[in-house]
Amino acid sequence: MVPALLVALACGGRGDHVPRGLTFAGDAAQIRPILERLEGMSESPAARVAARMKEAIAGCERVFGHCDAADAADAGTATEGTAGCDVADVLRCADDGSPDWVEALRGDAGWVFAGSTEPDRWLVVRGTTGDDGSVALDGEAYPAGVDGPISLLLPAEKPAGPLHMSDAESLIHVRLRPDGGLNLARFIEGGDWGARLYRLQSKLFEGTALSGVWELAVYPPEDGQRIPPMALALDIRDRDLAVQVMEKFLDDLMATWPARRNDFELDGWGGACLSNVRVMPDLAPCYVATDDTLLIGWNAGSLRQALAGAGTLSVSAPGSAGPRWSGEGSEARIYFSRLPRVDAHLAETSGTTPLPLSYYPWRRLDLQGRRGEDSYLFHAELVAP
Repeated sequence: MVPALLVALACGGRGDHVPRGLTFAGDAAQIRPILERLEGMSESPAARVAARMKEAIAGCERVFGHCDAADAADAGTATEGTAGCDVADVLRCADDGSPDWVEALRGDAGWVFAGSTEPDRWLVVRGTTGDDGSVALDGEAYPAGVDGPISLLLPAEKPAGPLHMSDAESLIHVRLRPDGGLNLARFIEGGDWGARLYRLQSKLFEGTALSGVWELAVYPPEDGQRIPPMALALDIRDRDLAVQVMEKFLDDLMATWPARRNDFELDGWGGACLSNVRVMPDLAPCYVATDDTLLIGWNAGSLRQALAGAGTLSVSAPGSAGPRWSGEGSEARIYFSRLPRVDAHLAETSGTTPLPLSYYPWRRLDLQGRRGEDSYLFHAELVAP
């Protein structure tokens, strides 16, 4: 979900006059620290691209690169050695300055990325690298009102509000009010599962049980677990109706699946869990409903972490917790500093060798977004260790 949001990033300056294609330009001194951090992700595609880009801008004070629209369109499907837009190949020194329209878009930022692969669609991202290696990003993506499943990941103008689940131990945490609302029925195809989900969604909306905000958290695995548990929170207006709909959904599942329902209670709030669900490791889905939130968890442990923030595998490190969530717009975070110990835990549990990627260039990604008048506006920060 987070990569999809990053694809939508762009800058605070308007991109109406961006030539079709992809453009990257800026001060080499602002770009090199980013490339050096990415090089630390040894043997990864990002490290290889970063090394080539670093070589391309060696000795430059300013850099500029541009792909035309055809190459930019091919870039989405191109692989190494095939045609398409290769940033490392098009970058060159531009010590005498970039085109005026590029400098206008960049403003006082350290670098700018601009893209327009289709008429009347563009995105611009401006970035500035701090002295400590942190990177601040501001962006704009045009136009607003995108259709399709990705609309569930694009923020509305109205804020999503404060968190309903704990982020004390979460690895990935998102709270978002989708621009197009939580109208899941638009994306559900036919078939038995599609029909059940459609009925669930329809009942929730017919009774106005949902208030249009979803929140997702992924937590560290408990001892012996092979998949990090996750929890989904849906803001609700009517608890009784939400419970009624969930129970009907469970009844439908048990009518065709050998799953068993068990009562579940957490912090005084009632719900249920399903056992004998032999689909994926550690999957024993549970739900619990509070006055304002319907929480659905991978298992009971994920709900305990969601409501209490207490996991059996402690991954907190000094300074790893982020600042308070603003409650403005929609927000997402990835806690990179918490991932190495989880990587090691999962490798040990599965009996495999540790994952090769044990280094993360930044400690945390913070992302905020909201819909503007006719575009999506974003601010993000990659926080250095």
